Amino acid sequence: MIMVPTADACPTNDDDKGPGRSEPDRPGSDGSWPPSFPHATIDALLQRLQHADELDSTAAAELLLLVAREAQRLRTTVARLSAVRLASAREEARAIVAEAQQRADELRALALEVLDTRLDESERVHAALHELVRVERRGVTGRTSGCRDDDPFGYADDDAQIEPPDDRLDP
Repeated sequence: MIMVPTADACPTNDDDKGPGRSEPDRPGSDGSWPPSFPHATIDALLQRLQHADELDSTAAAELLLLVAREAQRLRTTVARLSAVRLASAREEARAIVAEAQQRADELRALALEVLDTRLDESERVHAALHELVRVERRGVTGRTSGCRDDDPFGYADDDAQIEPPDDRLDP
């Protein structure tokens, strides 16, 4: 005798809607299952083969055919669900990447704005330093006019021409 476990032998939850329920509650016994889900027929054939004294080849062939079709249907369903799940994961990944790119663009724009501000600031400092150098040169040039070129302190040359004061102001 061949012992094949059936859905009736499997424990079920009270809220289970599968083939492990008692015969009146089992889907398919009242014709509610579509013909593409032959669970009730498979269960009946398994029961018949399990309680048979000898193996009925037509029942076994029918059982194998039904099981093969159901296995193919389940494989197709799994493939379809996997494809849907992968597509969903792909869309989620695209959304994450798009959000990351948007945040990177925002940070890049902020960094460029800060850099532009710093460059403007450095240009103002640079211009101020150039002006300071010009003022210092004018001060040095004015103070050292008539001084020797090699005198680092800018004192007047002894040989320099000093103009006499204007006597017309005296009465």
